Amino acid sequence: FEHNPLNPLTRFAVRLCPFDVGVVLVWPHKLLGYLRQAALPPRRRDYITFFPRWLAWLRPLESRLSWCPVGAQYVVVSEKVPG
Repeated sequence: FEHNPLNPLTRFAVRLCPFDVGVVLVWPHKLLGYLRQAALPPRRRDYITFFPRWLAWLRPLESRLSWCPVGAQYVVVSEKVPG
């Protein structure tokens, strides 16, 4: 799970949060490359968290938006190759 730097609201929130001082957001393509270098090929990448609390009634739609790269976060699942 990682904050998505493609989402401008995520970048704004991270920039304002004292807890995140000095944080460098990891771009999805970079994380995928790191996993491949570590012999952990990615099996799935989904974008998540599209709607803020005040639009929570729309959250059931989020599973249909996992392909869309503007979610506030993303998740990557990888698997160690036996060998």
